[in-house]
Amino acid sequence: MNMNYKDLPDFCNQDVVLNSMVMAEIIAILLTIVQPVNNIMDHVQYLAIASMVIQWILIINLVVLCKTQKYLTSLSPLIFYLIIFLLLQLVTFLVSLSGNYLINYLQLNFVFEDNWQIGFILQNLTISSLLSLILIRYAYLNQRWKNQVIRYNQSKVDALQAKIRPHFLFNSLNTIAALIHIDPQKADDAILGLSDIFRTSIKPNTFVTLKEEIDTVNKYLDLEKLRLEERLQVNWQIYTQDLSMKIPALILQPLVENAVYHGTEQLDEGGEIGIVINIKNNTLWIEVNNPVHIASKNNRSGNSIALANIKERLKLIYPSAPEFTYALNTQTQIFTSRFAITL
Repeated sequence: MNMNYKDLPDFCNQDVVLNSMVMAEIIAILLTIVQPVNNIMDHVQYLAIASMVIQWILIINLVVLCKTQKYLTSLSPLIFYLIIFLLLQLVTFLVSLSGNYLINYLQLNFVFEDNWQIGFILQNLTISSLLSLILIRYAYLNQRWKNQVIRYNQSKVDALQAKIRPHFLFNSLNTIAALIHIDPQKADDAILGLSDIFRTSIKPNTFVTLKEEIDTVNKYLDLEKLRLEERLQVNWQIYTQDLSMKIPALILQPLVENAVYHGTEQLDEGGEIGIVINIKNNTLWIEVNNPVHIASKNNRSGNSIALANIKERLKLIYPSAPEFTYALNTQTQIFTSRFAITL
């Protein structure tokens, strides 16, 4: 979490550039309105000059900020904002000075009062200083607001993750207790696998590679296989060689746990869980399929709640609202949940 309050707009973004140019033109219009000139043509000529100077000041400032912002963010907040402020004033002064020469060269100074050059530069510097301070204040308040949202969302993520049913913990402990006297080596392996899973779950705000998440799911499935044995079958279908992309820790494991708890575990004959992973158009797609017995009286409640919690967690981690769907095919009696994350 960035607590340095250095969150300026992305000055390389086209929307930011366009909005800035519109605001600059509004300032030029306001300056023109308050000018004590005699006729409408003087107003038009003054607006043309003001627009030219202000837009050039803006464009050059945007280019400078776009090219330097990523380097400046490594500085302390005070130095960061001071350099930003001084850069904006330096550009404003140089463009205003150049504007003086250009206005004289084009003989457009008739729309100004006598000895206008110094006043012209001071006026531009004053406007630039005020706008710079507004920009810096915006950056500070915007980052402060973002930090508050991050804290709030993280607390909701933690609460939602805690709601994901940890029933397998108790089942695993019972299985381990039974294995201690029968197969101590399997019991040791199970304890290590269980500790790895919970070590991952208690790390706050952790992202892991896709490979690490797959390893966590395999450790979970190994624990469940000790209990369900041949009733639990898993079919991995991974259609990518690159498993290095970062994803939230324990984002796939809860879906697999849900498939075991609400699907395979309920069936006397067990069933196969299918896990499909693919990357298309810079998007990671993950799908989990599991059999269900629609007519089973032992069908446990809470499936929709568990999936809703997972969906809400994804939304909080990815504000762009990643795709998350789940549905039951009544003909095949296969339940499918899938989600997509833009990389």
